[in-house]
Amino acid sequence: YILGDEFISNYSSSSSREASYTPLLVFVNSRSGPQQGRFLIAQLKRLLNPIQVWDLADGGPEKVLESFMVFTRLRILVCGGDGTVSWILSVLEKMAPDRWPPIAILPLGTGNDLARMHGWGGGYNNESLSLILKQISEAYVSLLDRWELTVVDNKKKGNKVLDTKSFTNYLGVGVDAQAALQFPQLRN
Repeated sequence: YILGDEFISNYSSSSSREASYTPLLVFVNSRSGPQQGRFLIAQLKRLLNPIQVWDLADGGPEKVLESFMVFTRLRILVCGGDGTVSWILSVLEKMAPDRWPPIAILPLGTGNDLARMHGWGGGYNNESLSLILKQISEAYVSLLDRWELTVVDNKKKGNKVLDTKSFTNYLGVGVDAQAALQFPQLRN
């Protein structure tokens, strides 16, 4: 289903209260970190309309994002680790939206470096979800650089591009990268 701003109560009204409505789309990786995701999904579905909460274990974010991107004031909450946030950012990047929605992070993963860097903390410790949702609606939006790495085989004529990857806050290419790769494989 494709939704639109017209579904927000009194969206066309000039009242400042109605003009301040900000739809929130929540992605939860129920497999991240200590697997708090199932609890969060149940709680968030009580606080929000259940259509706004998507468990990434049920499928990728592409179709859900496509439906919600029509909201001009959309905000996104990603409940997961750095890998989950990178996944959502990669999908958004492929969609090439005219306007990127602000993205908040509720860290559930093991590293959570990106969430720490932006002041969202290192992990969820059963804080009030109502308070977290209020903080998201009032949060300052900060910009985030997204980098692209292109691997080129310069031994072949024409410098053949082997791969291109986007990354957000860090890039590991040694032992740390190997450990990070093996962790989700062992968990699954």
